[in-house]
Amino acid sequence: CACEWSLYRHAATTACPITAPLPPNDTCIQGQAASFALVNDIPSAGMTIGAINDAPAVTCGDNATGPDVYYNYTAVLNGQTTFKLCPTAPNPPGSSQYDAIIGVHTECDATEANKLDCDDDGCGSMGGPSILILANLTAATSYVVRVDGWGGGIGQFSVVVTQP
Repeated sequence: CACEWSLYRHAATTACPITAPLPPNDTCIQGQAASFALVNDIPSAGMTIGAINDAPAVTCGDNATGPDVYYNYTAVLNGQTTFKLCPTAPNPPGSSQYDAIIGVHTECDATEANKLDCDDDGCGSMGGPSILILANLTAATSYVVRVDGWGGGIGQFSVVVTQP
Protein backbone atom coordinates (compact mmCIF):
# COMPACT_ATOMS: atom_id res chain seq x y z
CA CYS A 1 0.00 0.00 0.00
CA ALA A 2 1.50 3.33 -1.03
CA CYS A 3 0.42 6.04 1.37
CA GLU A 4 1.53 9.61 1.77
CA TRP A 5 1.39 11.27 5.17
CA SER A 6 1.25 15.01 5.50
CA LEU A 7 1.46 17.26 8.52
CA TYR A 8 -2.28 17.91 8.48
CA ARG A 9 -4.01 14.87 7.07
CA HIS A 10 -3.55 11.43 5.66
CA ALA A 11 -3.74 11.41 1.89
CA ALA A 12 -3.62 8.02 0.22
CA THR A 13 -2.40 7.46 -3.30
CA THR A 14 -4.15 4.09 -3.14
CA ALA A 15 -6.61 2.63 -0.66
CA CYS A 16 -4.71 2.30 2.63
CA PRO A 17 -6.33 0.67 5.61
CA ILE A 18 -5.41 2.17 8.96
CA THR A 19 -3.73 -0.59 10.90
CA ALA A 20 -3.01 1.33 14.10
CA PRO A 21 -4.84 -0.02 17.15
CA LEU A 22 -7.77 1.94 18.53
CA PRO A 23 -6.64 4.46 21.15
CA PRO A 24 -7.96 3.39 24.57
CA ASN A 25 -9.95 6.63 24.86
CA ASP A 26 -11.58 6.25 21.42
CA THR A 27 -15.03 5.79 22.92
CA CYS A 28 -16.82 8.38 25.02
CA ILE A 29 -17.37 6.86 28.46
CA GLN A 30 -18.74 9.08 31.22
CA GLY A 31 -16.37 9.13 34.19
CA GLN A 32 -13.58 7.51 32.16
CA ALA A 33 -10.52 6.19 34.02
CA ALA A 34 -8.17 8.71 35.64
CA SER A 35 -5.56 7.99 32.96
CA PHE A 36 -7.76 9.93 30.54
CA ALA A 37 -8.43 12.82 32.91
CA LEU A 38 -7.08 16.25 32.06
CA VAL A 39 -5.41 18.08 34.95
CA ASN A 40 -4.77 21.83 35.07
CA ASP A 41 -1.39 22.88 33.64
CA ILE A 42 -0.24 19.32 32.88
CA PRO A 43 0.08 18.50 29.14
CA SER A 44 -1.73 15.36 28.05
CA ALA A 45 -0.44 13.76 24.85
CA GLY A 46 -2.79 11.89 22.56
CA MET A 47 -3.54 10.93 18.99
CA THR A 48 -6.46 10.25 16.72
CA ILE A 49 -4.45 7.87 14.52
CA GLY A 50 -6.37 4.58 14.52
CA ALA A 51 -9.44 6.16 16.15
CA ILE A 52 -12.93 6.06 14.67
CA ASN A 53 -15.58 8.77 14.49
CA ASP A 54 -18.20 7.53 16.90
CA ALA A 55 -20.00 10.77 17.76
CA PRO A 56 -22.43 12.79 15.68
CA ALA A 57 -21.13 15.88 13.93
CA VAL A 58 -21.49 19.12 15.84
CA THR A 59 -21.48 22.61 14.40
CA CYS A 60 -17.77 23.28 14.49
CA GLY A 61 -15.68 23.09 11.36
CA ASP A 62 -15.90 19.96 9.23
CA ASN A 63 -15.81 17.28 11.91
CA ALA A 64 -18.41 14.93 10.40
CA THR A 65 -15.72 12.43 9.39
CA GLY A 66 -12.88 13.20 11.81
CA PRO A 67 -11.81 10.38 14.10
CA ASP A 68 -12.22 11.45 17.72
CA VAL A 69 -10.88 10.71 21.20
CA TYR A 70 -12.22 11.75 24.59
CA TYR A 71 -10.98 13.03 27.93
CA ASN A 72 -12.68 13.91 31.19
CA TYR A 73 -11.99 17.21 32.89
CA THR A 74 -13.19 18.23 36.35
CA ALA A 75 -13.00 21.99 36.91
CA VAL A 76 -11.00 23.00 39.97
CA LEU A 77 -12.34 26.55 40.11
CA ASN A 78 -15.47 28.37 39.01
CA GLY A 79 -14.98 30.56 35.96
CA GLN A 80 -12.74 30.82 32.92
CA THR A 81 -11.01 27.72 31.59
CA THR A 82 -8.75 27.45 28.52
CA PHE A 83 -8.32 24.25 26.49
CA LYS A 84 -5.26 24.69 24.27
CA LEU A 85 -3.93 22.80 21.26
CA CYS A 86 -2.00 25.83 19.92
CA PRO A 87 1.71 25.54 19.13
CA THR A 88 4.10 28.19 20.41
CA ALA A 89 7.32 26.35 19.46
CA PRO A 90 8.12 23.09 17.64
CA ASN A 91 5.94 20.40 19.27
CA PRO A 92 5.38 22.19 22.60
CA PRO A 93 2.85 21.16 25.23
CA GLY A 94 -0.61 22.23 24.13
CA SER A 95 -0.08 21.77 20.40
CA SER A 96 -1.18 19.58 17.53
CA GLN A 97 0.44 18.29 14.34
CA TYR A 98 -2.75 18.43 12.28
CA ASP A 99 -5.92 20.48 11.84
CA ALA A 100 -7.50 19.55 15.18
CA ILE A 101 -10.92 20.50 16.54
CA ILE A 102 -11.59 20.63 20.27
CA GLY A 103 -15.01 20.61 21.94
CA VAL A 104 -16.31 20.56 25.50
CA HIS A 105 -19.56 18.79 26.36
CA THR A 106 -21.55 18.23 29.52
CA GLU A 107 -21.80 14.46 28.92
CA CYS A 108 -21.26 11.59 26.53
CA ASP A 109 -22.14 11.09 23.59
CA ALA A 110 -20.73 14.54 22.82
CA THR A 111 -23.72 15.77 20.80
CA GLU A 112 -24.85 19.19 19.63
CA ALA A 113 -27.43 19.20 22.44
CA ASN A 114 -24.82 18.85 25.21
CA LYS A 115 -22.05 20.93 23.59
CA LEU A 116 -20.87 23.91 25.64
CA ASP A 117 -18.62 25.13 22.82
CA CYS A 118 -16.01 24.00 20.32
CA ASP A 119 -13.26 25.50 18.21
CA ASP A 120 -11.66 24.89 14.83
CA ASP A 121 -8.62 27.01 13.90
CA GLY A 122 -8.84 29.30 16.95
CA CYS A 123 -5.07 29.67 17.13
CA GLY A 124 -5.22 32.13 14.26
CA SER A 125 -4.33 29.99 11.26
CA MET A 126 -6.63 28.39 8.74
CA GLY A 127 -6.03 24.67 8.75
CA GLY A 128 -4.35 24.82 12.13
CA PRO A 129 -4.90 23.74 15.71
CA SER A 130 -7.47 25.05 18.13
CA ILE A 131 -7.94 26.92 21.38
CA LEU A 132 -11.16 27.11 23.36
CA ILE A 133 -11.85 29.57 26.20
CA LEU A 134 -14.96 28.93 28.27
CA ALA A 135 -16.04 31.65 30.70
CA ASN A 136 -18.28 29.84 33.15
CA LEU A 137 -17.23 26.32 34.12
CA THR A 138 -18.35 25.15 37.56
CA ALA A 139 -15.89 23.84 40.16
CA ALA A 140 -16.13 20.10 40.95
CA THR A 141 -18.18 19.50 37.77
CA SER A 142 -16.99 16.93 35.20
CA TYR A 143 -16.91 17.76 31.50
CA VAL A 144 -16.20 15.67 28.39
CA VAL A 145 -13.46 16.97 26.08
CA ARG A 146 -13.54 15.73 22.48
CA VAL A 147 -10.56 16.11 20.12
CA ASP A 148 -11.06 15.31 16.46
CA GLY A 149 -9.84 16.37 13.03
CA TRP A 150 -11.16 18.67 10.35
CA GLY A 151 -12.23 16.86 7.19
CA GLY A 152 -11.17 13.45 8.50
CA GLY A 153 -7.70 14.63 9.53
CA ILE A 154 -5.71 12.54 11.99
CA GLY A 155 -2.56 13.11 13.98
CA GLN A 156 -0.85 13.60 17.31
CA PHE A 157 -1.57 16.36 19.79
CA SER A 158 -0.98 17.63 23.28
CA VAL A 159 -3.78 19.38 25.15
CA VAL A 160 -3.24 21.72 28.10
CA VAL A 161 -6.03 23.01 30.34
CA THR A 162 -5.54 26.14 32.45
CA GLN A 163 -7.64 28.07 34.90
CA PRO A 164 -6.49 31.48 36.17
